[in-house]
Amino acid sequence: MFAYLWLLTGWAGWALAQEPTSEPEPALESEAVPEAAAVARTGAWSGLGQAALAGRYLQHAVWLDLEQDGPALALFQPELSSPGHGALLLLVDEGQTADEGLAGALRQALAERGFAVMTVAAGLPPEAVRRQRLLPRIAEPEPEALASPMQDTAGAAATIDVAASGALDDAVSAYRNRVNALLAAGFAELQRRGYERPGLSGVGWSADYVASWASGNASVSGVVWIAPQFALAREAELPSLLKTENNDGAVPVLDLQPPQARASGKARAGAFARAGIASYQRQSVVMAEPPRAVDAERVASRISAWLQRRLSPASR
Repeated sequence: MFAYLWLLTGWAGWALAQEPTSEPEPALESEAVPEAAAVARTGAWSGLGQAALAGRYLQHAVWLDLEQDGPALALFQPELSSPGHGALLLLVDEGQTADEGLAGALRQALAERGFAVMTVAAGLPPEAVRRQRLLPRIAEPEPEALASPMQDTAGAAATIDVAASGALDDAVSAYRNRVNALLAAGFAELQRRGYERPGLSGVGWSADYVASWASGNASVSGVVWIAPQFALAREAELPSLLKTENNDGAVPVLDLQPPQARASGKARAGAFARAGIASYQRQSVVMAEPPRAVDAERVASRISAWLQRRLSPASR
């Protein structure tokens, strides 16, 4: 009997020894990781991101008031040689800061050639906007097609497409309005500093926005596109967009293209020639796409020579 109890007690002790002696570790809070990643992705365009960049360039930082959109950082470099030739407002490519890529080096290179330069950044447009501009514009369905009882399913789908298109148009307009406000504020700041007819430049996709804003603005001495990219539906509109209301010419345009974009550049030049616009000039420049800081000297040389024919010390 005692032997039996001893065996039973020993077996129970062995079983208890197999049980875990510590509580299971709590699960990792995986939800916090995506949130932190999202903050890191958006931080570059937050006020803190701009403040950090302004802190690096205390002598060059200028805060522009965009009213409803709040303050925006611009970096201003006055001319470093005398006599000065004028000023250029440069809108960097989408997704870049006011000192990123070509911007910082070009600001310095043009200043050494007698031009004051202000660089501004508009951030990245919504993803839907970026996708939409790569597609040709689709015509809206006729009202009769939506009213046919035999096409209820197709009509419902078309109605959804029209609604989605309207939301996309709103997003495009909202971003373009912000860019226009940024360009207007930067241009006004240069004029406040004594540069009466600054030039306007856009890199990559930003070329479209500077073309639109410069249209009909007599104070713009000229527009410079650097490795420009345009939506498919936008290319055909450029000559009429930049043509002045009277018949004595158009906004002067210098189109600087890398050799790898030769085909699109020739097509664009042909469109301006057919429209009878003689103030458009296309030049091929060896540079990366998108342009980098190492390309600044070559780009600055072309811009300087072109702008000097349109700006003079008296324009300040």
